[in-house]
Amino acid sequence: MKKIFLIIAILAMPFAAYAQGFRGFIDIFGGTQFGGGIDFPTYDVTNVKNDLAFGLNVTGGYQITNYLFAGIGFGGYAALIGATTHDDYYSERNRDAIPLHFPFYADVRWTLDIDRKITPFVDVKIGYQIVHNVDDGSIAYYRYNGELDYRYNDELYAKGKNGVYFMPSVGVRFGKASGFNLGIAYNACVGTKFLQNYEVSPDNYELREVAKTNKGVFMITFGADF
Repeated sequence: MKKIFLIIAILAMPFAAYAQGFRGFIDIFGGTQFGGGIDFPTYDVTNVKNDLAFGLNVTGGYQITNYLFAGIGFGGYAALIGATTHDDYYSERNRDAIPLHFPFYADVRWTLDIDRKITPFVDVKIGYQIVHNVDDGSIAYYRYNGELDYRYNDELYAKGKNGVYFMPSVGVRFGKASGFNLGIAYNACVGTKFLQNYEVSPDNYELREVAKTNKGVFMITFGADF
C-alpha cells in the first residue's frame, strides 16, 4: 500500500508543479503609426493614419518552464485616426475618428530565465479583434468647384474594422517571483475602412466602402506580472 501511495505521489508531482505555474500579466501601451498615410485628393484630405493608439491588455496562463509561458488574454485600445484637411488658405490636422478595438488572443512568451532579476523576453500575441466606433468618423466633405459642399451624401468617413490581432514584442523583465516588464511592441494589424454616402434614390442614402488599410502601430509597453 505504501508503494502505491508513493507511486501516486510521484505521478502527481508534475501536475502540482503545473498548477503552481500560474502567472498573470497586466500591460499598458501607447504609440503611433510611422510613415505616411492614405490620401484622398478628391476631398483635399491627405495622410490619413493612426496618429495615436493606447490601451491595456490582461493575460493569464502558465509558466511552463523557466523559459516558456503560454496563456490567453483580452484587452482594449483606442486608435485616434488623424487626417490633414486642406483648403485655399490653410491646412489643419484633425482627429475626428476614434474607433475602440477589443482583442482576444493567445499569448506565448519566451524569457531567458525567469529566476534572474533582470532578463530579456520575447512575446507574441495572436488572435482576433472586434471594433466599436464611438462616433460617425466623419473626416471630410467633398469639394466642388473650389467650394465646400455640405451635402450629407458626399461626406467621407473613417471607421475601424474587425480583423486579425497580431502583436509581437521584445523587452526586459525586472524582478523574480513577480516583476515589471518594459518593452517595444508592434501592433501589426490596425484596420481602417473608408466609406462614402451614396444617394441610391431621392432621400435614400447608403454607405459604401471606397478604400481600406491595415497599417501597424509601434508602441512602448509597460506592465507587471505576478
